[in-house]
Amino acid sequence: MEYSASLLLYRESAPRSGLGSAVGKTSHFDPRGRELRLKLARFTDNLEELAISCKRESLRDMCREAGIWRSGNKRALSAGPLNWRDRCRARGQAFLAEMRSVAKESRRT
Repeated sequence: MEYSASLLLYRESAPRSGLGSAVGKTSHFDPRGRELRLKLARFTDNLEELAISCKRESLRDMCREAGIWRSGNKRALSAGPLNWRDRCRARGQAFLAEMRSVAKESRRT
């Protein structure tokens, strides 16, 4: 939502190059992974918590959804989706910070 708000801050006379590069960078976000991110959001970084609450096949399905290696014991299978979730969060936070700085820059000009 803040991303959309930041795009609205561009004035008609603002250079379009900043807007185009900002919008182009959204392509690495996969909307199909949203469901998996929501499933994993309630878990802490404790691998045992996820391993205990899910069956091995469910963990393998989560790995398949995330597009990551899906082999090993339940603990190893738990690590993959949690690490993937953390990388998604980090990319999202970096993207949000960039959009805020782009919006702030566009207000100055």
